[in-house]
Amino acid sequence: SLQSVIEEFISVRKSTITLFNSFSDDVMLRCGLANGGKLSVSACGFIICGHFTHHLNVLRERYL
Repeated sequence: SLQSVIEEFISVRKSTITLFNSFSDDVMLRCGLANGGKLSVSACGFIICGHFTHHLNVLRERYL
């Protein structure tokens, strides 16, 4: 149902915020490889924010 999709969306968003709030400054600067390129934890957070906006727009377009 639409309500369950919204609840899951909110739950995942809150858990992602909690996860990133738990990271120290040192952790945020760590880097790894993603799709063959170097990516910091901090940059990953920015990507997640953009992905959130994308999904919010999908929800608005399709369900609201």
